[in-house]
Amino acid sequence: MYKVHAPEAMNHTFVMAFNNRKIDIILSLYADDAVLVTDSARQSLFGKEYIQKSIEYLLNISDAMTSRDTLCMPHKDLALLRADVDLRLGRQIISTHTMSALIRREPNGHWLYAGATLP
Repeated sequence: MYKVHAPEAMNHTFVMAFNNRKIDIILSLYADDAVLVTDSARQSLFGKEYIQKSIEYLLNISDAMTSRDTLCMPHKDLALLRADVDLRLGRQIISTHTMSALIRREPNGHWLYAGATLP
């Protein structure tokens, strides 16, 4: 399991894992009961099995992701994140998305996605 110790590092960690094709690291960033809302499927996906399928789809259609954090608002054991995300295939941007996420600090001190949006 990959460990994120500060909420402002969450999206960067996700993008680094995505660009290195490390789906196991990506999945370790999600709580077991996390929800993922996807634009493409227009539905909410609960649990890591469905989150994995969505991430695999994005990995198959793109070869890189860039992210520009626009908000990190921590409050106690929760934080709201927002970022502008581009999926790329070579030099071409194939999708632009404003990602939102709610992350929570677990009892062990590590932060996990509790809910997030993806293209």
